[in-house]
Amino acid sequence: MINQLKRTLRILPPKINKRRFIPVFLFILISSWLEALGVGIVFPLVKVIADPSSVQSSGLLSNIYSALGAPGEGAFLQLLTAAVLVIFVIKNAFYVFMMNFNLRVVKESEAALCEELLLGYLQAPWANHLKRNSGDLLHSIMIAPRQVHISVLWPALEVCVEILTLLMIGTLLFVADPIMMFAATGFVVIAMFVFLKVIPPRMAALGMATVRIGKSSTVAIQQALGGVKEAKVLGREKFFWNVFSKEAQERAIVERHQKILQTISRPVAETVLMAGMLSSILIVLSVDREGTDVIATLSLFAIAAIRLLTSFNRLATGIAMIRNSLPMLDEIYDDVMSYRVAMAQVKDKADEVVVPIEHVLSLENIRYQYPGRDDAVLDDISLSIDRGHSVALVGSSGAGKTTLADIILGLLEPQEGKIVIDGREVTRQRAWRQNLFGYVPQSIYLLDDTLRANIAFGLASDQVDETNLREAVELACIQDLVDSLPDGLDTVVGEGGVRMSGGERQRLGIARALYHRPEFIVFDEATSALDNVTERKFSDALDELHGRRTVIFIAHRLSTIERCDKIVLLGDGRVVAQGTYAELMENCDPFKQMALANHEDTSIDV
Repeated sequence: MINQLKRTLRILPPKINKRRFIPVFLFILISSWLEALGVGIVFPLVKVIADPSSVQSSGLLSNIYSALGAPGEGAFLQLLTAAVLVIFVIKNAFYVFMMNFNLRVVKESEAALCEELLLGYLQAPWANHLKRNSGDLLHSIMIAPRQVHISVLWPALEVCVEILTLLMIGTLLFVADPIMMFAATGFVVIAMFVFLKVIPPRMAALGMATVRIGKSSTVAIQQALGGVKEAKVLGREKFFWNVFSKEAQERAIVERHQKILQTISRPVAETVLMAGMLSSILIVLSVDREGTDVIATLSLFAIAAIRLLTSFNRLATGIAMIRNSLPMLDEIYDDVMSYRVAMAQVKDKADEVVVPIEHVLSLENIRYQYPGRDDAVLDDISLSIDRGHSVALVGSSGAGKTTLADIILGLLEPQEGKIVIDGREVTRQRAWRQNLFGYVPQSIYLLDDTLRANIAFGLASDQVDETNLREAVELACIQDLVDSLPDGLDTVVGEGGVRMSGGERQRLGIARALYHRPEFIVFDEATSALDNVTERKFSDALDELHGRRTVIFIAHRLSTIERCDKIVLLGDGRVVAQGTYAELMENCDPFKQMALANHEDTSIDV
């Protein structure tokens, strides 16, 4: 468990300065000392109450009594009582202050770790996102950091408090009566040994189950809500309910067992401490001692037992919580550390120079193979894209069109081959892609926000350029849509654009890509949901950009690609042919067969 706690400290966000924990441990030390002082001051108070004359016969009490000017036994008792009250007020007020300070540091660290994880996942290579479920990522960002901090780091601090408190109170009891102290300690040590052998391993197993169920429950909810339309059409709501219901019932069983194991520490602690107290009383009574000493010592041990019961309970609960939540730490530890390594590499490349494309972007002998697949989806791909020209990538499903576009966009990095700009290789450089591309995917993701916010994607409202916005609206042919809405560009589209038709969503995606005025625009089946009239208007608008924007189409409809400067036919991950529409119709039989088999409103897929 010590190693896992070290790992917890390693993943604390860099913005949370480790020196902030110096006052945390200082406050823990002071609080433990005040707890021991609060217990220890009971001894002289009870002794004075039992025998007022002891103020003049007892060494320490006599010195304090003389220092106060011998106010009288009654007045001294009142002063001593007031001192006890003041010490307890100070002790408890400081404890609240310490808890507030420590909790603020822990929660700030938790928030910073959530921010760091989200940024890390956003900046991770696109290939990483192809391997991980969004439900897993959501769980890692929102749930795991909270569990690591509130169920590992926070209990660890409380364990430190209680261990120091036990040591200081134990030292006090040793000074007061070594025999009683050793008798009580024997019971506590035996109980702690049995507890640590039985409870924490079981809590660790339950913690692993909690992580697994948490992930699967999040995925089940996402799938149920994400596919609710199809589920309602097919009448499959009960299927998704059954999947989640099974996870919910299993979660209930696991959490019940966790709660039982966390609760059992209190009755065990009470039983052990009561046995220790009764044994201590028998030991004291068996020794010939003065009555006032016996009463004072028993009172001291009684007060100490009450405080030790609290410490034992918190200590046992804290250890159980830590063991239960360590699987959460394992879940995000590798992500955090790998992200920091990646960020360090990005900083090392911060001096990379942005490479503008003056003439041509070339791909030379590109090969790409997805992890876990035996064959390459792209193999020995070479082509050039002239600045200001339009290029279409066509071919059957699985030919590698979208993968090739992802490599051009910089989302995927080829295992072999080079990307060259005007004779300069930039394959491993990231800077050349900055603010260069616009992208319109097949499925448009829309924010649950206004049309304006969806077009100016990722910009605050005060950062929106109205000129760019109007231009994008006009080029994407959605001015009629904006004019038909009561609130115009301030109309909320709903979650995922549920209030928009498929064609309207695609036009919004096109406007989003055009808003930033990119040099390259990649359309991945971006016009498939447009009607013929709208597509013709959009094609005419793109013609006006010819020479000023480089456009890459992934398309099946001939009406979209017949105007392109170059058409690249892909098959089985290779370039089968490339040229103009007329050249391919004349010289490429596979393309000609596809074109003759389909009219311009249908797919050229075979």
